[in-house]
Amino acid sequence: MGRSGLIGFFYNIPNNTLPIFWSDKYGWFPLFKRYESKKLIKNAQLPVSYNNDIIKSYERYILSQEIMRDGEFPASGPILESMNKRWKIGKISLNGNPIYLISELSIIYSLINGCSRLDEISELVNLPKTHVTKIAAKMKKECKLVGNELLLRKYTPKIVVFDWSYTLAEEYDLDEAICNFIPYANDENKTTYLKNIIKFREMLADYERDKSYLWYDYIKHGEIFGKSEADMKVAHFRNRSQIKPLCNFPELAFKLKSKGIKVAIATNCVEKVFKWRSEILGWPISECVDYFVTSDKIKKIENKIPHIGEICRISGIRPEDILFVSDDFDKDILPAKSIGCNLTSP
Repeated sequence: MGRSGLIGFFYNIPNNTLPIFWSDKYGWFPLFKRYESKKLIKNAQLPVSYNNDIIKSYERYILSQEIMRDGEFPASGPILESMNKRWKIGKISLNGNPIYLISELSIIYSLINGCSRLDEISELVNLPKTHVTKIAAKMKKECKLVGNELLLRKYTPKIVVFDWSYTLAEEYDLDEAICNFIPYANDENKTTYLKNIIKFREMLADYERDKSYLWYDYIKHGEIFGKSEADMKVAHFRNRSQIKPLCNFPELAFKLKSKGIKVAIATNCVEKVFKWRSEILGWPISECVDYFVTSDKIKKIENKIPHIGEICRISGIRPEDILFVSDDFDKDILPAKSIGCNLTSP
């Protein structure tokens, strides 16, 4: 296999590791077979070689993570299923895939998705009604039990922070139109156009791999392919029908502000592109938003924690006084919860 190599560990879980080896010829491969092979999973509740101490270590790790997917570490499937059957964690279906959450988080997920009756929550998170009731009784800060219904507690935040894409506006078609325009060859040379497309896709793949905010910087992309900032703005407004509002945001924002609640937007758009798109929608952002944080300000896009942190810095408001609104439970809502933001309704 050659002289160059590197020993690594897929996960460093207490009392257990899965060594893997890198070689220039063969790439990554395990030094011994993984226990999550289909045959083992199909014929056993848990791999027989895992003793109780290892299983307990896995379970502690899962509970510390709060949310897990099947396959995030070796043999996680049967352990996650076993924990769900023993009521230690809830189980939901997200885009057809099983997601496992601690019981409290399962209940919050149910409530923000419109389920309030105990039997509805029980069915959604795959936990007995009696267990849901017991856990809910401990969640006095987040919710209250009224008869057979569990209700989120109402409170008044100091600021409401909105995610942008797919929360306030649907912009997939506009993004696609702009991405088609960027590599377009002005001289209509097909060979040049094809080369540009390949270069553009490779560039985006590099940005995505590096989790760089530049992935969203359409102005920068345009410059690389000979498009000026003015060209990019014209392209946005020429395709203005491709962005759709998902709510009457100005009306909502002004209602919140009339109650003394500040309004902010957290977006992965770069500032100029965000302003163009707001203008296309006819939303007077400067009037209805107190703060907005774009990816080119914080240079990060993994989740909304850096955006929220910047909003806290410039507003002087603490995370616990924030209501965060987003469509993405996994990438936005969970991280916001982890730093103390509220997920209930004003």
